[in-house]
Amino acid sequence: AGAATKLFSEIAANNAMTLEAWVRPSTLVATGTPPDRIVSMSNGSSNRNFLLGQDATEYAARYRTEGENNGNPTIYSTVATARLELTHVVFTHAPDGTEVLYIDGVQNLTTSRAGGTTTWESTYPLVIANEVAGGREWLGELHLIAIYDRALTEQEVEQNFDVGP
Repeated sequence: AGAATKLFSEIAANNAMTLEAWVRPSTLVATGTPPDRIVSMSNGSSNRNFLLGQDATEYAARYRTEGENNGNPTIYSTVATARLELTHVVFTHAPDGTEVLYIDGVQNLTTSRAGGTTTWESTYPLVIANEVAGGREWLGELHLIAIYDRALTEQEVEQNFDVGP
């Protein structure tokens, strides 16, 4: 119910993170203005440090860097990766700006985002399955959410997938 200052401090110091989630969506239709929020560090619908979400049949991720308060551009998994079954979704951001989205232990998308965390807000709370003010609810089952202050390697993501939720 307050600022996620420890989380902020560790991620901002490293300019690196991993968002890992085991999820089972209950719908493949956006319930609000997409993406629906699985996990976010934000203070509303337009200002955030990071996000892992679902936009109908695709998973989405955002990571705030200088010049963009909402973590845009949003990166999306390839077509129809979200399905109504238990799924392992991982987003990593490395210090060099490399971002990878993994679905069920397999790299789905690799891209790059320039910039660092100098504009991150330390006062934002960690929000699960919605936004602070509502209106971006994610519907489904959450089996695990893990946040790391570094980018997991491909081998670590595969290992976590093999272990399960």
